[in-house]
Amino acid sequence: MKWNFFLAPTLALASATTAAACEGRFYDYSAYAPSDLREFSYGIRVDTQKEEIWIGHSGQKIRLCGEDSPFYCIHSLALNFAVPKASPKDGKVWSSGGMEFHLEGTETLNVLGESVKVLVVSAKDGVREHRYFYSEDRGLLGIVTIDKSKDNAYKTVFLLEQKSGFPF
Repeated sequence: MKWNFFLAPTLALASATTAAACEGRFYDYSAYAPSDLREFSYGIRVDTQKEEIWIGHSGQKIRLCGEDSPFYCIHSLALNFAVPKASPKDGKVWSSGGMEFHLEGTETLNVLGESVKVLVVSAKDGVREHRYFYSEDRGLLGIVTIDKSKDNAYKTVFLLEQKSGFPF
């Protein structure tokens, strides 16, 4: 699976970082959707200190995996993500928060003049499929959500605004 063709130009658009004070506490992910859905586009903000997630103007509580857990994770009604703290191997499957996650493989994203090795993790949530792009050095960098509830499936891409994503 090659994702460079899709993510590299989009990540370049999301290169502006928020204030340094936000890094490590807030993780902001900007949304990029097809043009007919732009009026419904929204961002995601994960606040690990308050244990909240904000999607657009709607907020809710999240559950984070504890230090003794084998995973880094976020679980809420709106977002579920988990990755083993120990490096997973290709084809590995794990469960956390009632969802099953699959390691699809590793890719190298060429972004803003850097090569970043990422794990490509997939999960299904009802009619939605998710692809998570996770760097063991920089955390959760991006999320692709494919919604198949309508006649024409559509994708929304959420890209990290800061230098490092959850859980760093």
